[in-house]
Amino acid sequence: MRKYRAEKLAFRILSESKMLTAMGLKSEAIFVWVSKSWSDYLGWSEEELTSINFFELIHPDDIKSSELAFKRFQATGKIGFKDEYFTNRYLCKDGSYKRVEWNNIVPTDGDSYMITANPIDIDE
Repeated sequence: MRKYRAEKLAFRILSESKMLTAMGLKSEAIFVWVSKSWSDYLGWSEEELTSINFFELIHPDDIKSSELAFKRFQATGKIGFKDEYFTNRYLCKDGSYKRVEWNNIVPTDGDSYMITANPIDIDE
């Protein structure tokens, strides 16, 4: 019972954090779940963000490096290049772009993974 409560609390913290958290599929460029912070940051609903290939939201100038990074992740499970964080820009619903710095991948089971990123254009 305690383990269930701890998992529920951890998921709630991830869901409500300002950190961008998502669950995706290693075999496809889609998110199956995104935290509320994604909607707050980019303006798209959670349903919109999980119903498309995430490459559709990446800035055209970042597509090539993002594809290479995703292929590297698929092959090695690592983010970015030379063990550095990877940054790219995502399209906001209002047509602007914001930067996302990917920083952690946690394999879950089989094809799925959880990934975290920092929203690095937040105006405080």
